[in-house]
Amino acid sequence: MNLMTLKRFKNELIILIASLFVLLSFGYKLSAKEHVAKEIIEIENSMTQIGKVSGLKQLWGDKGIAKEAEKFKTVVAKSKIKSFEKRSKKMVAKYENLNVKELNSVMNQLLKTPFQISKLMVTEQAKEQYRMEFTCKW
Repeated sequence: MNLMTLKRFKNELIILIASLFVLLSFGYKLSAKEHVAKEIIEIENSMTQIGKVSGLKQLWGDKGIAKEAEKFKTVVAKSKIKSFEKRSKKMVAKYENLNVKELNSVMNQLLKTPFQISKLMVTEQAKEQYRMEFTCKW
């Protein structure tokens, strides 16, 4: 009797299996579409980050930065520069007897340039007289 029932509802079973197959394929299509959308977003984010990194690399690897380091010789009078050393990608400068205005101009120049400040020390020698040391890399 069981076999007779299957033969009797053969067309209905085929339609049921086909509709299940359609539903499963539709679900797979939606999940695949969602996965592709996530991958596209990840790729776009990666491309944006690569663009930012290359922009920073151009900024930090610029040859003009070494020329900007030379400006620290002219910010204050030469008599107030205790020492100034510029090696490959490193600069060490020491200033003495700076007044507040000169100290501020050196600090402003230091903050305007794209240097990585390794060491910065400002001490007061006397009233309104300061000593400044800094080491930078680029």
